[in-house]
Amino acid sequence: MSRTCASAPIKAECSRRWSAPGRPSSSPCPGFGRKLAAATRKVPAERHSDPQALRRLRARIGLDHAVWPASGARPDRGPLLEFFGAIGLDIFELWGMTETTGCVTTNHAGTHRPGTVGRAVPGIEVRTATDGEVLVRGPLVCAGYLQPDGAIRPAADAGGWLRTGDVGVLDAEAT
Repeated sequence: MSRTCASAPIKAECSRRWSAPGRPSSSPCPGFGRKLAAATRKVPAERHSDPQALRRLRARIGLDHAVWPASGARPDRGPLLEFFGAIGLDIFELWGMTETTGCVTTNHAGTHRPGTVGRAVPGIEVRTATDGEVLVRGPLVCAGYLQPDGAIRPAADAGGWLRTGDVGVLDAEAT
């Protein structure tokens, strides 16, 4: 959901704000949640459990064709994730970074645990250092950083582990 706005009026406003001088640095779509909530108020309360009404609502906010919606945004999006769940759209949280060429961990249907970023994708190992830093090893980890002289400074240590700089916790289910 980063840099993606749902409906045309919201998208137009976000586009205008994103390109405006002095735009907020934390979000390209400030007030998106409020606008989304306002769009949903037009659905009468008695229709909130009606599958057809929920389909129309998802269409109205531009999410009627979403198949596997995911978010790699900051982790404290509980109310927003609950809202989407209430309209029949589970948002799967994931985690990754540029040095891992994208997604390292993700939730899936059937194993979705809100508030977690899921399990490592196949072929990737994840562990935590003694200080809690998340370490990643696998084929998705970039070779390194291109230096001005053309040399590549390795991103990972000699054992292949990338120190991500992120702090995390692995539970018994490795999520």
